[in-house]
Amino acid sequence: MRAWIDRHRDSLVFALSMTAVALGVLVSWRHGVLSSAWLEKNKDVVSAACNLVGAAVLVLGAIASYLRFFRGRTLSLRAELALAVSTHPTTDGVVLHAVTLTARNVGNATIWNPVPQMTLEVHGPPDTVASEVISNWSEETARVAGFVPVIEPGETVMFFAVRRIPVSAWAVAYGATLRADRGDTWHTSRMVSNPQPDAEKD
Repeated sequence: MRAWIDRHRDSLVFALSMTAVALGVLVSWRHGVLSSAWLEKNKDVVSAACNLVGAAVLVLGAIASYLRFFRGRTLSLRAELALAVSTHPTTDGVVLHAVTLTARNVGNATIWNPVPQMTLEVHGPPDTVASEVISNWSEETARVAGFVPVIEPGETVMFFAVRRIPVSAWAVAYGATLRADRGDTWHTSRMVSNPQPDAEKD
């Protein structure tokens, strides 16, 4: 029921408003506040009031249309995130995971002060299970984020980080979030298999 009300909220508000106006007119007519003689005597006032109400309805409709369609779609912030992870075995008992988060502004408005954050969850034997939040990116990424704190429409920005994952881990789940200063957020995730020494020998 709540979901149905949320979907039809605008229609319900309009219907209830019209019902309230109609009831107000009926009550006024019944108690003699409104009558044919009064309407005939004050027809100029009634006409002016109708014009004012019509103008107010047009203004409110224009504002509602702007908020719902123009501002809500044309000027809304939109971004596409892509998460790429490459694995690189080593002789040190770990696998290097090179993580690249790509953010592309596909909207018509500038994304100001984009803040990327990534979480990783290591899956494997009990001694390798771990979770971590990646907030420190590479030096190049820090330079870009520090001096160019915007993503212009059509522009793409990349964030890069490297993590050392135990070779005994089975897989790593990555989840990335990009947050704009207006509060808009975008998410993407990916599960990456960790190369196993036994699998490589086969």
